[in-house]
Amino acid sequence: MKLSPRTEVKAFGDCAHSEFIEFRLRGESHSGLCIQDESGDRRFLVLSTKDDTLLFRLCPYSKSEEVLSYGTDWSLSPCGQIGTPEDAFKEKGSLLLTSQGTFMVCVENRQGFDDELVCRLDEAEVFSLTARPRGGFSRKQWQIHYYDSERDARQRLAGKDANESDHEH
Repeated sequence: MKLSPRTEVKAFGDCAHSEFIEFRLRGESHSGLCIQDESGDRRFLVLSTKDDTLLFRLCPYSKSEEVLSYGTDWSLSPCGQIGTPEDAFKEKGSLLLTSQGTFMVCVENRQGFDDELVCRLDEAEVFSLTARPRGGFSRKQWQIHYYDSERDARQRLAGKDANESDHEH
């Protein structure tokens, strides 16, 4: 038997940086990325959910809880018009593409207030907006796909599009 797409059930604490995962919490399905900061602390970046208040939010998640992992072998496809770096910081979920790496603007609740942050997707780093990388271009729209070699097909895992909602997949 072959499972298609290839997924693995594992503990959240065993996930690598930028690993695409799904789990269920309070009867709802959520998907997104395991994000690590420079110290190795893991949080869940919500990219697909029915709850708009959680979208593009960094959330704590127990290291011992099980998740369904698609691994790190997914592709990010920025789309739509390019904008200035400042445009990325006007809307959470926007991408910033720079010579230093690829970043996503998100929020995290810290001491009862939402702080806007920048998560680096290609390396384990999380910045406050004041320490954000300089230069580059922004994209407000993007899609994440997983290539299923067994079916020779791409499967859309998440996205931020102007024309469609991605609150569940």
